[in-house]
Amino acid sequence: MAENNIQSTVVLRDGVKLNYRKWSALDNNAKINTPFLLLHGLASGSRIWDKVATELLKITSAPVYALDQRGHGLSDKPDSGYTTAQIVEDVHSFAESQNLISERPVIVGHSWGATIALAYAATYPDYVSGVALVDGGMGNMRSRPGMDNWEEVAKRLAPPEFAGTPRQTFLDYFRKGGQARFIAPVWDAQLEEMVLNIVELREDDTVAPRLSRQNHMQILRSMWESDNLAHAANIHSPVLMISAEPTTTPDMLPEDEQQAGFIKMKREGAEQLKAALVSSPKVEFIIMSETIHDIPLQRPVELVKLFSQFFFTRN
Repeated sequence: MAENNIQSTVVLRDGVKLNYRKWSALDNNAKINTPFLLLHGLASGSRIWDKVATELLKITSAPVYALDQRGHGLSDKPDSGYTTAQIVEDVHSFAESQNLISERPVIVGHSWGATIALAYAATYPDYVSGVALVDGGMGNMRSRPGMDNWEEVAKRLAPPEFAGTPRQTFLDYFRKGGQARFIAPVWDAQLEEMVLNIVELREDDTVAPRLSRQNHMQILRSMWESDNLAHAANIHSPVLMISAEPTTTPDMLPEDEQQAGFIKMKREGAEQLKAALVSSPKVEFIIMSETIHDIPLQRPVELVKLFSQFFFTRN
């Protein structure tokens, strides 16, 4: 399938310039004509969606968009504007610029992006045809055990200092690190390029984060303060929740107590969110076993199949 893939920028109402990618199928006969807007996670970028976008073009004849959110990727990196409410307005300003408002796209958010997708669908419920939460946005962070104190959360979840790490060492973290059994089998040149795009590649062949530590912490604070359950009550479109679990089957929990506790916490958050989606016509929670948090990197084909089945298959 031939596709057109462009990278461009748009200037928002407040002057911040966002980088975005747009994919369009050149020879697509798909009957579905629903656009997708893809929102990446914290300290990630638009390129994480490259393989997902290609798969989406097999099911929709409409364009697929992915943003570098403010502070990330090739977008502007101001010192402020990282609240959930402001990021939602960034997304809406972008949607207006691309005439997406009347097209009512499916909003897909990964990790932090899921929190933004929820908040956007709650703020602009008439401009969204569906919401997909990819391993994020399920439950409220500050309601989780041990997460009620911001100072402790800030210490526990502060980003690592990795500026100056050799490029090869950074890549080996994905290919040969603790998640190698998930990533190594799907590793290819395109995936390497996608991973490297998340960071800044320096002239001395080392890498550094594109998102500053200060801005990272502002976003982390906004995630901690966001009330996903309150947002859920205002959503009127179908909502698909997808949880990544490195277990063999959905009914298993790992022997590692910390990991088992985290999975249990995610499942409880999903149940809370499901109960809060009182105005959504369709809600489903799916566990992807043998899967890591970065589902768009590891299992893009399976992810898009879930989107297609949930949003476009009549029950």
